Amino acid sequence: MAYAALRNIRFSRESADTKREISFPIIYLGSVQVLCPVGNGICGSVEEIFDNSRLKLKHNLLPKQILRVKDNLFELYRADEEEHATRTVYNFNKIIYCGVDSKRRKVLVFNYHHLEGREGDFYLTHAFWCEKKSVAKQLAFTVGEYFQKMNCVCVQDADEMGNEESPLTTRLKPSRREKYRKIPRKRSLNKNLELNEI
Repeated sequence: MAYAALRNIRFSRESADTKREISFPIIYLGSVQVLCPVGNGICGSVEEIFDNSRLKLKHNLLPKQILRVKDNLFELYRADEEEHATRTVYNFNKIIYCGVDSKRRKVLVFNYHHLEGREGDFYLTHAFWCEKKSVAKQLAFTVGEYFQKMNCVCVQDADEMGNEESPLTTRLKPSRREKYRKIPRKRSLNKNLELNEI
């Protein structure tokens, strides 16, 4: 269900050049903590972030920032303090999920693994308002290209994949010579919902 609400972006055959630096003006909407980095909690966290920042966004109280893509990471800093700005860095290898919100196509969303500790892992959902829909899509493509290089696992809606037996299907990122293969999940949707509602 969460995967139907967040847009699954199909990857093009062209590979993005991650070595060059690209900067985009964005507005950082905020973040919320999530207990489970994938699943039904994604939709709720996106709505919570947008509800918290809606009035500030309407009255232009959120500062414009720059999101720079370089060396498999995002750098976030304020637009008016470019030279000596404090930068927040998001490494692609700690991003669990990245996509574009289906209701607001200018919003880039990703779940980030911040800490590992004795109490457990700490995940935050971050949301960014981009100037154009194409910018949000391009940023999600950039992270997607990194995931493809690392052969990460991606979970998608089964209806979109053409599999009606299981509500969710796991798709492995293959090497260039392999074709995609579908592996149905063994759990039912109800068991997945119970796990995510902790």
